[in-house]
Amino acid sequence: MIDESLVPIPGLSGACTSAQAVRAANAIARDLEPGLAVWRIGTEDGCDSAGRSIRWELRYDLLRRRSELVITVAFTLEESSGRVGDAVAAVRLAPFPAEGSELARMALAGQITGRALRAVWRQQAREREPLPVDFPDSVAVAAAVAPEPVRSAHARVTRLRGAVWSVETPGRTRHLRPDDLR
Repeated sequence: MIDESLVPIPGLSGACTSAQAVRAANAIARDLEPGLAVWRIGTEDGCDSAGRSIRWELRYDLLRRRSELVITVAFTLEESSGRVGDAVAAVRLAPFPAEGSELARMALAGQITGRALRAVWRQQAREREPLPVDFPDSVAVAAAVAPEPVRSAHARVTRLRGAVWSVETPGRTRHLRPDDLR
């Protein structure tokens, strides 16, 4: 079962940078479990030249609950005027294993033990290292690829590259490390 709720975010309207989305989402996430850190942030809606997007998705691991917390910071749209309005967070808690996944099917069929599922969860959580607190904002990403528009952008820590923004612009994908953005 996946729990979902909507939470208004006061003080944000129009669009926001990744840092603004992280601050808003962290306030919600830390109410659920203190000490949480985002391990992935991204937008499929692109960024403007100032690094703002109308939707950011942030992911956290709730280790004690063996669940993933997904917070989407998005903005309302006034259909009549097309004006982007106030921010709201869609908060979704998805237990592990994901409903309908192969692991969930195996657990239901008794083909995998609870102990083995916990081991898989721990391994996945170890591979999802939190982003550094001082990780560069989407403002720096937009500046680094200018004048090309950002079609999508995702930040996470990888084994090969470390902390990195993967940025899609027309015709190519770039992998930008923090040193590339300072």
